[in-house]
This record gives sequence, structure tokens and C-alpha cells, in this order.
Amino acid sequence: MIHCGTVFSSGTYRPYIALMTYTIANIKGSVGKTTTAVYLAALAALHTQTILIDSGSPRLGFGVPGNGL
Repeated sequence: MIHCGTVFSSGTYRPYIALMTYTIANIKGSVGKTTTAVYLAALAALHTQTILIDSGSPRLGFGVPGNGL
């Protein structure tokens, strides 16, 4: 999430939160989609709240054991 805001001509300020969604896709297998997603999510998590959704096993990239989820 990115905290933003709009200042209107009247001088009033209205805050809002911008949500960003990224998709990493490739038809071919074994091209590093999950690895890329894990690294991008880790980088984003340094600056804002982040959620990673992957149909594979991204928990391995975060060092979470198989029974940890």
C-alpha cells in the first residue's frame, strides 16, 4: 500500500491508499517465476505491507518449513 492524498483547490486534503498488483507469468516452466515473485515480495515488504500469492511453493523461498503453514 502507498499512502497518497489529493489537495483540492479549496485547500482540503483527502488521503487515500493506492494498492498495486503485480503478475508474473510465463507459459514455459522452470523460468524462475516463483523466485522472482519471492524476491519482489521481499523487497516490497521492506517498505510496505505485502502479500504474496503463488500457486506453487513460495514458502520455500522464505525459509518456512513445509509444516509451518
